[in-house]
Amino acid sequence: MKKLTAIYLSIISLLFVNATQAQLQDILEEHFDAVGQKKLNKTESMYTTGKIVQMGFEIPMSLTLARPNKVRMEGTFQGQTFVQVYNGTEGWSINPFAGSLDPQPMGADELISMKTQADMDGMLWDWEI
Repeated sequence: MKKLTAIYLSIISLLFVNATQAQLQDILEEHFDAVGQKKLNKTESMYTTGKIVQMGFEIPMSLTLARPNKVRMEGTFQGQTFVQVYNGTEGWSINPFAGSLDPQPMGADELISMKTQADMDGMLWDWEI
């Protein structure tokens, strides 16, 4: 009886996982069709500017993304410019607020964060690969 129950639960679990995966795929396809993702995939680079307002201070920012997985972020605060760059494998930053004007290599956690930022398509595009 225990074996039969285990087999029954396994079959139900597999059906549920397959149904959930199919629903997710349908939702993602609808989303990517709505935003024109296939057309966006032909874009080689993007440049964005804006500002961050923090504690009453405005910090002008620029973000440049390029395929494959490259990013450059720059901002200016109190007349000093900070820069972060990631080339797909390595990253470095210039942070005058940390006391250095020379490029410093990024640590492992920073590299993971930059890799996520450098993905122009987002982590849900081609999620099954």
